[in-house]
Amino acid sequence: MLRQRPASVAAAAAAAATTAAAPAQVLNLKGMAIGDGWIDPVHMVPQYPAMIYNLGLCSERERAVIQDYCDRTTALIQQGQMKAAFDVWDQFLNGDVWPYGNYFHNITGLNDYDNYLNTNAPPEFDYYAPYLNQPEVRTALHVGDARFPSDPSTCEKHLLADFMVSFVDELVTMLESTEPAYKVLIYSGQLDVIIGAALTEAFLPIVPWSGQAAYKAVSKAVWRLNPQDTEVAGYARQVGNFTQLVVRAAGHIVPGDQPERAFDMIERFVEGRPYEHQPDPLPPATMPATRKN
Repeated sequence: MLRQRPASVAAAAAAAATTAAAPAQVLNLKGMAIGDGWIDPVHMVPQYPAMIYNLGLCSERERAVIQDYCDRTTALIQQGQMKAAFDVWDQFLNGDVWPYGNYFHNITGLNDYDNYLNTNAPPEFDYYAPYLNQPEVRTALHVGDARFPSDPSTCEKHLLADFMVSFVDELVTMLESTEPAYKVLIYSGQLDVIIGAALTEAFLPIVPWSGQAAYKAVSKAVWRLNPQDTEVAGYARQVGNFTQLVVRAAGHIVPGDQPERAFDMIERFVEGRPYEHQPDPLPPATMPATRKN
């Protein structure tokens, strides 16, 4: 399933917008939100063995096999053999081109690497394309007779050699922007496997940007949707215009698993509201006493 690379394509498009010279190319860009983004594969792939093992999804022997897949993938990336690197990763986990069960499925029985609490992907994932292709929806979107593809595999096949290309340079362009200063949000679903939070945590501390020291020093905030909520929504780190967020109880498709938390996250991003550290909920507001007649 082609769900990972669009985030990196968005990073490239956003970075291009910052350097556009001709007036016809100017975009009123305010920022960029990347959900479970496949941004720096060479530093992300090596995190799979420990992450999958520590989630209790593989044994020590199976971890060694995963390590071998990841070592081969990383070595091929370093050699510039991007399509070959994709093929090894695909056989291990992605399973889009490999015609047999991928190794992750074979050792876990799971068919949904987007959320390790699911055995199979929710049926609602198949509703999106039919909804967009309804005549009234196409009219509202001003797309004419164009239909949203229900099977993006043709597009994916043309991008296989791009999957393992790093987009750190484009990310740095956004992080270092000043006039205007673009907002950047990178968020991860806590239950994601394919691009788990541990993978993002591995590359962010080595991104070469001027805010790196401040990013490493800042404390994370415990995020609640409302101060009185008993449930923790996630964890946030903020430095200047950059926000990193982990959304609890969500997988790769954060808005599908946690729509209310996703809405609050994007609303804060658009409005520029911070995440206040709330390790404990505030007590409910005291209601005024009812006056007796």
